[in-house]
Amino acid sequence: MKGKVAVFVREENTDLLHNLQSNQEKIELLPFTYQKADEINTLIERAFICDFYLFTEPLTYLYVKKKLTRKKNPSVQLKVDEYMLIRAIHQLEVTYHRSLNRIAMDLPDRKPLNRVLKDLKIATDEPYVYDYIKDQEATVEKIAAYHIQLWQEDKIDHVLTSSTDVKMKLKEAGIPVSVIDVTYPNFVDAVKKTRSLMMLESHDATQVVAGYLSFKYKQQADQDAVLELKAVLDDFARKTDTLVIETANHEFALFGTKGLLDYIKQNYRTFPLLTKIRKYVRIPVNMAFGLGLKANQALHHAKLALEKCQLEEESIAYIVNDRQDILGPLGVKKHIDTSKLYQALIHKARLNNELSYNFINFIKDRNNEPFSSHDVASFYNVTKRSAERTVNKLLTGEVIKVSGEERPYLKGRPRKLFTLNI
Repeated sequence: MKGKVAVFVREENTDLLHNLQSNQEKIELLPFTYQKADEINTLIERAFICDFYLFTEPLTYLYVKKKLTRKKNPSVQLKVDEYMLIRAIHQLEVTYHRSLNRIAMDLPDRKPLNRVLKDLKIATDEPYVYDYIKDQEATVEKIAAYHIQLWQEDKIDHVLTSSTDVKMKLKEAGIPVSVIDVTYPNFVDAVKKTRSLMMLESHDATQVVAGYLSFKYKQQADQDAVLELKAVLDDFARKTDTLVIETANHEFALFGTKGLLDYIKQNYRTFPLLTKIRKYVRIPVNMAFGLGLKANQALHHAKLALEKCQLEEESIAYIVNDRQDILGPLGVKKHIDTSKLYQALIHKARLNNELSYNFINFIKDRNNEPFSSHDVASFYNVTKRSAERTVNKLLTGEVIKVSGEERPYLKGRPRKLFTLNI
């Protein structure tokens, strides 16, 4: 059964959607068309049958952002990126012969524009920009008023807007204006991102891992720092089959399943990603991961981990599992009294020397985080039954204790988790 995606799109852009619909195997794109941005409040209620929301215009998302938080509906926004901006600026120069320092713009995020200006090496004052990130309560009226004031002060000759509603307001005021058009490649990218997230959301084989990465001191996070972090994450994404999405305010979201989960479990103690970030990124970074059976649950747990990260001053990483246990800090070696543990393994659990040393290595490798008999079997490369025998000896000798359970699959019984009891 195909997942249903509500695509909120202006009537004049429905052709872009129709071109994509026939090529979708796993999702169904359902158009919810509007002529004015504020119609989105009604449309969002009609889209209750859909599993996912795709917004093709920045303002429509802002209008219903609070509703989405309450409904907990996952969504994607079509980005106004460098390609769309270069195309719009080129059309502006060719058609109207306008200088950039005499235009005003409104954008959901000005970072792509900064990259365009830097790459083009344009020797001019920057254009006036109304940045939605600085005003999460942006409306058509507020944005239009910003442009109108600049026009009345004779600071601009033209407006380049990301909202058709703003365009209509400015036309009524007699101000030269053009709109940043939605492009087909950006539409395709947004649909691909939606499909990837939906596959994670409906995944029924294993746990979903979500992550948030953000700079601790956002006021210091310039474009160079963002590019440094992005380079590290792109390399990490290729190695772990992880989806990386750049969000607002110089933040990144990560989504993965088995590859990312295996990486985390195998690197509790060293966590090379954190080491690399500390080496190549100049500003301290919060790194928060969450586990869950669904993407929404994993995202919620990642936010809990992020709250823990924010209590530290240096780059740090925490993970919250599906039982909301906080694990970490990752990459920080915990003290383990190996001598005391060895004595307990020999005399209480009555393990032989080889098994005792192997178990000590197992605990050190996991940085003394909770474990299951499945983890023991994987580490020792033995059968599940053999691992359970060892675990039972450890329980009988009171070397370990039950600390909870995890449910790595939607179907089947949960696994017991254990921690040291000494």
